[in-house]
Amino acid sequence: ALQQASAAPVARHRARRIASTVPDAVVHDVTCSVGTELAALSEETDRVLGSDLDRVRLAMAHHNLGEAVLGLVQADALTPVSSDTVVLADPGRRGGGRRRFDPADYQPALDRLLDIYQGRDIVVKTAPGIDFSSVRRLGFQGEIEVTSWRASVREACLWSPGLAEPGVRRRAV
Repeated sequence: ALQQASAAPVARHRARRIASTVPDAVVHDVTCSVGTELAALSEETDRVLGSDLDRVRLAMAHHNLGEAVLGLVQADALTPVSSDTVVLADPGRRGGGRRRFDPADYQPALDRLLDIYQGRDIVVKTAPGIDFSSVRRLGFQGEIEVTSWRASVREACLWSPGLAEPGVRRRAV
């Protein structure tokens, strides 16, 4: 789980952006795993909660975060357990030791995530090599942000229209 986590500076960038865009929002990491994204978010706001399917990873998140979050619950990312929150999702993008570039192969699949949270503010981490046109074919109308750190592309992140900078369809940071 830790091997697949975002580098701390990348997670902090995302957390600062979410907090500055919607400063009073509760942020719900629906795939929180061991809590690395929640740790970055809790540096910016005390209004975060997390959920994951895996009980062991939730226990690890609780150990790592203590009281820094509003709550941690066992839940499927495709069955919303919160409302009026900004949703952060990091679907599994590896299988058999290899990266998955087809968004239909993510766990949960990207199209399902976008459908389930349609009309809500959502940020979705994706593989940096994802075919951006395939994301657009899914109906995604927000911003695609490609993030690099230490001269290496780390991830692409989808920002729903309510979180995207007006008029920006793609950016690199």
